[in-house]
Amino acid sequence: DLILSEIIENFRYLQLAENRISTDSLKVFCERADTTNLRHLDLSGNALGDAGAQILAESSGFESLTELKLVSCGIGLVGIRALAQSPFLNRLIRLDLSMNKLS
Repeated sequence: DLILSEIIENFRYLQLAENRISTDSLKVFCERADTTNLRHLDLSGNALGDAGAQILAESSGFESLTELKLVSCGIGLVGIRALAQSPFLNRLIRLDLSMNKLS
């Protein structure tokens, strides 16, 4: 855990698309990784669904994010609402939710 946190803390851009990341793995990542310097996060192509969107929305470590890509993650209206209402994602300039269940 310490090694992961030390490595991630220096990243500004993290591309984790198409890595079969589960909601459980995402939750562990959000709890343990130091993401305070992260500006761009790409989780596209991971089956995160609304639960994954909720995990991201509740993660205070993403307050510095300016770009979040969640293309084709199986996110529906519940997840989109959670992201939009998150007090930790208010610095986002770009949120890519293309190819999700928007209706």
